Amino acid sequence: FRSDDPRLDALYQAGIRTVQLNSLDAYTDCPTREQRAWVGDAVVHQMVDLATNEDWGLARNYLELSDSPRPDGILPMVVAGDIEASGGLTIPDWSLSWIHGIHIQYWHDGDLEAVQRHLPTAERVLRWYTNYVDERGTIADVPEWNLVDWASIFVSGRSSILTALWARGLAEFAGLCEAIGNAGSAAWARKLYDSAAK
Repeated sequence: FRSDDPRLDALYQAGIRTVQLNSLDAYTDCPTREQRAWVGDAVVHQMVDLATNEDWGLARNYLELSDSPRPDGILPMVVAGDIEASGGLTIPDWSLSWIHGIHIQYWHDGDLEAVQRHLPTAERVLRWYTNYVDERGTIADVPEWNLVDWASIFVSGRSSILTALWARGLAEFAGLCEAIGNAGSAAWARKLYDSAAK
């Protein structure tokens, strides 16, 4: 990649270097401190990796490794370590980022077999959120640690941000279901999406 803007070129190279430093057997959050495989952080690494690397093995592995739901259907905030093993507190919106990762991977490689493997977990995540849909069709009062990747925003009470992330997950899930011929699940997701969009 080259452009006529040296700042854009530097940003591109920084993205490649960041993914390089944080790619072991899984994408990790930093090369020095925790070195944990955070489910939400990894979707950013995945997107850079897919755009800059010819070997997409680690991008695919991110989806496989993170497909490890708790008994209630939501994903752990960190996989392959002590936090996952404890089964405790999670960052719910990072499960929605993982669904986005399925969509991004399919957009790049068209692997319908991988999509089929991950759709049951994706549906459980989306259904987990239905416990927090209010009378307006929006997401409200979600428990646990709602982080939205360190953004300085409010996610307590009724949340347009969490609703938007959930709606994106519903729309992407519906599209993936249609790609494999699962019209029933696609219709379920589109109905919830339409309600949230209003």
